Amino acid sequence: MTCHRGTMKAVEESRKSGDDLLSYHDTIHRGNDEAKLHVIVATMGAMDAQKSPKPS
Repeated sequence: MTCHRGTMKAVEESRKSGDDLLSYHDTIHRGNDEAKLHVIVATMGAMDAQKSPKPS
């Protein structure tokens, strides 16, 4: 239990300094950008497939 309490203290300290929040924000934004990129690539791929009919 004392180990857990120590971890909580460390988390609280990093929250006070703002480092935790910043990295959390970075992760969210990076994740969103990656998701948008996947959507854009998928959309472009679908549009290309519609534009050029595959020769059978």
